[in-house]
Amino acid sequence: THAAQGDSELDGTGIETSLTGIFEISLIKQADFNDWQEELDFPLGETSSTYIVHSFTEIDYLETYFDNPEDIYANSDLNDAMGNAYTQTRKFLIARFGLTEDEAN
Repeated sequence: THAAQGDSELDGTGIETSLTGIFEISLIKQADFNDWQEELDFPLGETSSTYIVHSFTEIDYLETYFDNPEDIYANSDLNDAMGNAYTQTRKFLIARFGLTEDEAN
């Protein structure tokens, strides 16, 4: 957990701290998905007022690095993560809010 950090997790150093808190994590089974959730192929966080699109260097690093999953550490790339963030945010906007591809760009 970061006690202090800039406005994003892109390239800054966080000040690490321990944290004691109460969290509620809900797993929504695919059978209970809304239609728009069926379109997503990435983890999506949600609070009472916000959606949180997660992005990583690889969409599925276990598939990409099947033989040696630990290789992701040597091959992580901010450009790839940002490209995936863009792609996944577009998918989310189109699926959740019915935007066209042009509107989501």
